[in-house]
Amino acid sequence: MDNATDHNHSLQVDVILRSADGHDFRFYKYLLSLASPVFDTMFALPQPSLSSSSPDSKDGLPVVELAETKPALQRLLGMYLPDYLEKDGKIASVDEWKEVFSAANKYEMKAVVKCLSWNLESLAEAEPMRVFALATQHGLNEAAQKAAFNTLKVPFGGWGAFPELECVTGGDLQRLFQYHTACGRLASSTLKDWFFKVDKAYCWYNCSSGKIWNGSQYVSNWWQTFTEGLAVVLEKKPLGATVEEGELASKALVAASLCPNCRTIAPADMERFRRAFAARLDEEMSRLFWRVDPEVSGS
Repeated sequence: MDNATDHNHSLQVDVILRSADGHDFRFYKYLLSLASPVFDTMFALPQPSLSSSSPDSKDGLPVVELAETKPALQRLLGMYLPDYLEKDGKIASVDEWKEVFSAANKYEMKAVVKCLSWNLESLAEAEPMRVFALATQHGLNEAAQKAAFNTLKVPFGGWGAFPELECVTGGDLQRLFQYHTACGRLASSTLKDWFFKVDKAYCWYNCSSGKIWNGSQYVSNWWQTFTEGLAVVLEKKPLGATVEEGELASKALVAASLCPNCRTIAPADMERFRRAFAARLDEEMSRLFWRVDPEVSGS
């Protein structure tokens, strides 16, 4: 049964690449030679004569058996065709990325390797530690930085086991720990700084019932309790998404509902604060590089 081909764009194909799972891709020697020194050398070697009964040929075309699976080859070859983005789009999983990246390196397809380096960044939000491990292993600094930023969503070490953990060096784990520590301290100082510079129109600054001195000004008791809890959480998860998590805010608003001055406007003010501070916090975190100087994290 002929299961070729997803990439048969013309009758001028002159080679068949057979995947490890038996799928045939009819392709172009010229494109392969331009893309890969490995294929260029292979096609420059003397070729055996073709016959209809030879396992090394099919329909008059030479067959090259490869170790990669159908999905990996389909993605790899597709990246050299004009309709690639429209037809295949971005790689959607770390596992697929690993297989295609391995093949691209094996065949020395530099253009694909470069494209995949960018593509890895798009996976950092969903699986930050796996992306961090792969990015540091292959020297992909921008992907490593984006992944490190997204690891701030959970406390350091809270990500559990993952397949690429063995690829992470002790040095890189130590630097990531220093990055988490530095970001936690920056988050704490950003929160304190916010109280000095922020708009004082929020209800908790103007409440005349149940006020407490927080070191710089009087605020509502419920607000002080909320910010103390937020400061603790931000040391472990110093990211804007932490501010927007609902548990702490919900508890604070329950307490605010008991205050005659805050109960009606606290929900809107809380939402305004969370949006503004989350954006400010992410902006501050983005200024730190994961390869942070130990002196910075230890200061």
